[in-house]
Amino acid sequence: MKLTSKLILKTWGVLSFAVGGALALAVYSQVAAAFFATLFVANIFLFAIAFFLRARIDGVIGYIERRSDSLMSTVDPSIKALNVDYVHEPKTGGLLVFLAAISGCYFLFLTIKDVDAYSRLIVEDGIVEYASAVFWALAALMMLVATVKSSRKIDAAEFKPLPSVILLIFFVVCAGEEISWGQRLIGIETPDLLKAINVQDELNLHNIGSISVFSNAFFFLSVLFFFGLPYARSRSEMASHLIESFSIPFPNRYAVKTFKIALVVWIFAGVRFGTLGFHPFSVYAENYYNQLDDEIFECFAAYSFFAFSVMNSLSVVEVRPSD
Repeated sequence: MKLTSKLILKTWGVLSFAVGGALALAVYSQVAAAFFATLFVANIFLFAIAFFLRARIDGVIGYIERRSDSLMSTVDPSIKALNVDYVHEPKTGGLLVFLAAISGCYFLFLTIKDVDAYSRLIVEDGIVEYASAVFWALAALMMLVATVKSSRKIDAAEFKPLPSVILLIFFVVCAGEEISWGQRLIGIETPDLLKAINVQDELNLHNIGSISVFSNAFFFLSVLFFFGLPYARSRSEMASHLIESFSIPFPNRYAVKTFKIALVVWIFAGVRFGTLGFHPFSVYAENYYNQLDDEIFECFAAYSFFAFSVMNSLSVVEVRPSD
């Protein structure tokens, strides 16, 4: 079956009815109504944009297919995959994983032996929150370094900066959102309009409506980035060459290991406190925000993206014949 905008919109439409049904059920049962209302409105908004841009979507799909066919037709049959080397990979990557593991063990120890100390670390404007912002900022800085370095290579004409720039902007936004764009640091009052829709009365976007919407989206994108992208590259020759063609940065094995540590810490803390998962169905009131497991995941995820940016800045892409 050929992928087209029509097929995408049809599938999306079916899923939209499912979201609408979930909203109706949530309103009827008075459970997680805000979550599904936010999800429903966001879904309709995005669907409308996709509908009006369906011609552009078909154009992008066609371009990717043509690019892929062109790449595959010009690839030497003896070449099976792209290879990426990293300068000082074992030392740098090993240190990043070691620091993540030590920190993870420390937090796991606190969840068992000193819950009060653990809770103090993850409070608003605490060490964990500011550490997350620092890691996001450093990730953006390293991504900028990697982008500038790639653009100055001899084969810079083949480098596509857009994917790296998108990631850089994403890191900057995450850093700003994490500390509400420095609201409390410089004493900015939250506007009344934003207070009415922001769960935590803060100057940010990710707490508008339901925190679960943004948490789920961030979790899904993180898993897709650290697991899906490397898997597709290693298993598909076409995906490998598309990644190279569009200059898409991808996490190496050490960055993936740091994210695995993030998942272990998150799962352990969530099971320990009974708060596992970014979901709207909680034993607490619907507007209650429990940070016992999600703040720690956000911090370790930010560190994982920082580790990715560090390793990406040390990457050297080569195409080698297969053995």
